[in-house]
Amino acid sequence: MTEIDALQTRWNGEVEKHDAEVAALQAQIAPMQKRVEAFEAEGKPGLPKKGLVKGLSRVFKHVVTISPLKMGIENKQISIYYKDKELGQKASGIAREVGVAALKDMPDGEAMRADYKRLSDTSELLEAVKNDVKSAIATADDAGAWEGLDMATGNKGIGVASYLKTGNARDAIKRAVKEINMLQGHLENSHLVSPGTIDRLGNENNLGLVADMLGGVGGALVSYANMQSLSGMANKLATVRDEITQAQNKIGETQDKILQTAIADARKREPAVNDFCKSLNAAISAPEKEAQKPAPSKFAR
Repeated sequence: MTEIDALQTRWNGEVEKHDAEVAALQAQIAPMQKRVEAFEAEGKPGLPKKGLVKGLSRVFKHVVTISPLKMGIENKQISIYYKDKELGQKASGIAREVGVAALKDMPDGEAMRADYKRLSDTSELLEAVKNDVKSAIATADDAGAWEGLDMATGNKGIGVASYLKTGNARDAIKRAVKEINMLQGHLENSHLVSPGTIDRLGNENNLGLVADMLGGVGGALVSYANMQSLSGMANKLATVRDEITQAQNKIGETQDKILQTAIADARKREPAVNDFCKSLNAAISAPEKEAQKPAPSKFAR
């Protein structure tokens, strides 16, 4: 059994489970809906000319029985919506796994496999640097809070603590700046995607922007000696953090395109894979429209 075969078996199990749960909810809805429809077929609840007692009885039945039934139906419909949405999320995860498996099996995919791994390694490096940057920001914010407390109180103990916190923050910022400079060098001297893969993806090589996004980091940070305040440095580092996130997103988009290309290749070669992917795509697209989600009635709020 291939990896894709195993994934399809897993997917079939998820679909069977989902369908059974939805069928159970629909079976519960059906008799409730019949009771509501039978009541409404008699007309709106009110005080008809035929008699006050009968009118009051229908109003009472509507409040005590029909309204709770409607609320129960709506709640079950919402449960079905979320079960569809959950299945769509599982389909997205399995679809990505199918892409990774298809890339492994791709007959002429050696360059794309190497590019995909290089992108993964770079994304992990970006994440490590971002964590150091986030840590430096948090440490600087903490030191700034102690600095403000020291200025407000003039307490010697707080002053010592503030001094230590400030030293820790500056050390953390030094480490972050060093990591950022190393990251810049890595990005500027590496080709994340080979020309053959770029041609195969059929789009421009926007990954050059990954290095460009961080190109202004050195200028923004200037040098450690020129720091005027911890808060100012923390703000600059926050900008770097956001730029790293953008770079990660750009890498993720390119990796998605590589997997999509591998899946398209597998679908052409294997009809069973094509049918499998159709099933996944149907589950992914089904709950996408938020308008499909039933709106709770005033009784369910």
